[in-house]
Amino acid sequence: MSTKRQNQVRRASVYAWGITLLCLLFSSQTVAQQIATISNPPTTARAGDTINITVTVWNPGTNQTAVQTLRLLLIRSETEAHSLGTHPVYELGGGQISTRTKVSRIPLEARGLFKVRACLESQNTSCTASGVGLTSAGQINVTPPPPAEHVLTVRFVGDGRGKVTDSISGFNCSGGTCTKIIRDGRRVRLTKEVGELSKFGGWSSVACGGEGDCEFHMRRDTTVTATFDRTHYKVTARVSLSGGGNGSVSGGQEFEMPP
Repeated sequence: MSTKRQNQVRRASVYAWGITLLCLLFSSQTVAQQIATISNPPTTARAGDTINITVTVWNPGTNQTAVQTLRLLLIRSETEAHSLGTHPVYELGGGQISTRTKVSRIPLEARGLFKVRACLESQNTSCTASGVGLTSAGQINVTPPPPAEHVLTVRFVGDGRGKVTDSISGFNCSGGTCTKIIRDGRRVRLTKEVGELSKFGGWSSVACGGEGDCEFHMRRDTTVTATFDRTHYKVTARVSLSGGGNGSVSGGQEFEMPP
């Protein structure tokens, strides 16, 4: 090979190395933030519970990075993922590390064993179950949420006496205002027991009315008013006069007595 040709090859090689170094330098300065660590989730939780996930983000480059979005996913496979929400990640200078704890709510529809996945999103990237990110080593067993519960309130009105019971839930109330916690969807059947010298005036509620048993299913907090009135009897006395003297009988009184 001629000397001229050798010099051309050397210049081309130096030029290629220069381009490579410039590319490496440029990439090191513009590299995005990365997920360094993610804490394991709790081993068990109910759907709807809130959990704390600690994520460490760092900037391996030399320049300050732009603000990105941290997205947390609950993943079972590449095809099943539930969002745990997004959180802003602040700008980081070159080599800086940021550790933050994020509070996330488990979706109500999630059931079974899941891992938590953390991804950083920008305008050009999105977080998926199989995309770039970091997945927790530990799993969380998500169980169904507890059944909803409602408050049953029974109020007594009137000057009579009585009792209200429900054999299904064990509710028993003899006056004033009574409450009981009952699960959503449970059947309620309130029956009345009328006390002495009293009569039942009926139920008052959006759930029932009238004087028969009060039956409904608990779908919300429910108040039922039971009216018990005292029974009043009017007694009329007939008086006959006898004897040879003079006199008169007058007056009258309404009073209570057993039937």
